[in-house]
Amino acid sequence: MFGTIRKHQTWLWVVIIGVMIVSLVIFFNPASDGGGRPSAGQLGNIDGERISRPEYANAEREAMLAYFMSTGEWPSGRSNFDLQRETYIRLFFIKKFKDYNIYVSDEAVAQAANNILSRAGGGRPVPLEEFVKRALMPHATEQDFARYVRHELALQQLLSIVGLPGDLVTPQEARALFTRENQQIVSHALFYSGTNYQTSVAAATPEVLTEFYTNRLHLYELPERVQVHYVTFSASNFLAQADTELFGITNLNEVIEQEYQQRGTNAFPDLAPEQARQKLREERRHDQALLAAYRTAERFMDDLLSRERTPNVEDFLTAARTNNFVVQQTAPFDQENGPDGLDVGPNFAPTAFRLTEEEPLADRPMVGENAVFVIALAKRLPVETQSYDTVKDRVADDYRRTKAVENARRAGSEFSRVLQEGLKAGKTFSELVSQANLRSVAVEPLSIASTNAPQVEAHVPLPQYKQAAFMIEPGTATEFVPTMDGGFIVFVEKLVPLDESRILADLPEYTERFRRARRREAIDAWLQAEASKSLRETPLMQQQQQQQAPAGTGAARS
Repeated sequence: MFGTIRKHQTWLWVVIIGVMIVSLVIFFNPASDGGGRPSAGQLGNIDGERISRPEYANAEREAMLAYFMSTGEWPSGRSNFDLQRETYIRLFFIKKFKDYNIYVSDEAVAQAANNILSRAGGGRPVPLEEFVKRALMPHATEQDFARYVRHELALQQLLSIVGLPGDLVTPQEARALFTRENQQIVSHALFYSGTNYQTSVAAATPEVLTEFYTNRLHLYELPERVQVHYVTFSASNFLAQADTELFGITNLNEVIEQEYQQRGTNAFPDLAPEQARQKLREERRHDQALLAAYRTAERFMDDLLSRERTPNVEDFLTAARTNNFVVQQTAPFDQENGPDGLDVGPNFAPTAFRLTEEEPLADRPMVGENAVFVIALAKRLPVETQSYDTVKDRVADDYRRTKAVENARRAGSEFSRVLQEGLKAGKTFSELVSQANLRSVAVEPLSIASTNAPQVEAHVPLPQYKQAAFMIEPGTATEFVPTMDGGFIVFVEKLVPLDESRILADLPEYTERFRRARRREAIDAWLQAEASKSLRETPLMQQQQQQQAPAGTGAARS
């Protein structure tokens, strides 16, 4: 396999900008805190087949590779990246490749790998080992990259099969939908925000605040937390080793120059060319030092994990002392936020939460921005409700905010009734607004396809505004629409005629986009139907069902 890739390679080491399909997160809730890998005994089944730990680990690295290929950087603590969700999605697709008998040849994998890096780097040959060393390690290996490319090609084949129904779009249907999406309306809005009604909230007695707190205990819970022991391998301690390894790269200046040209001057807006090149050298030095730190941490872990029995926490502490490594312990942290004061990567907290007393050690080092960590479970703390005395200031703020929003909604609902009655009686919108001593906002013409409207977005999300506005006829107003901060009312004044020449000019491109959207809808429908069956015995699906369960079912807290 790898000989085939090497035969085809015309590669140049650069930061890669992704060129293939990013994972389809359309079935699972993007807001879920799926987190990291469950323990080995809790990985679940796909279509009744048990997920093994190696299968999960391989899919996890592929998920990280997919993120790297699409963004040019590995996931970090700043990334909005749910590793567990992405991993189960890849496991699902891998199973479907087998079900649909999708086969990708070694030659196709080699050519696709060559195309990815040729497009990114301009075609200068670099050995495969150099690419793996500079781009993938320590996050992924040569085998991971080859497997990722094979599965991306298989994914393209699979999606082309399940998306075929989306091509059945008639010209008449496309024209009707183009007209509907681009027909503009002229509208006016009244926005009611709780922040404008704070002064109308009466001071609350201690008894009222205590009752408010008691009725909303779930808002004042501390989530499940963990503490971990950790050993830090800081990149700064390996700079000398990095310098030695970089000194051995005879064409380093050429590599830096080509990376500078590839990124372009826009990537360094405040730096002179030589300063930018120096910054790239420093980045390369830091990355090399971080790689050396990872290798040292890996050797430490290999010694622990190579024992005949599963190592426990005492083994971890003893091995650290033997190697003169300093062991520290985090303060309690939750899965969403991770530990305070530590520059850790996105997998640190999810990995910590999958540790158990039976398997207290992570199975690989955790990579942060400036250091590598080896961790072991110290303590797990259950969900805890904070006492009223601890959070009473927050309770008072929450009470004022809640009552202010209620007042805003009450005022909006009352004027909405007056407005509806006045319009039916023949009065104008501006007349009714003036009589109520209110001020409306004139919104620039909008269509369903509009993507920005500053006058609206300063108050409410644009999709919510459009959803309300396009449900009514010109000359009428919506009922009061509640929002988290208060609510709004929309009055539609008129429609703006759509230019026929624009329809003729834009319709062909729109039709093709519409067909692509229909293909995606077909894929979505297939994925939802198949995923609900295939992944029902996984922690991810079980968590999704708990989050979607209505209050009072016992599946989720109200």
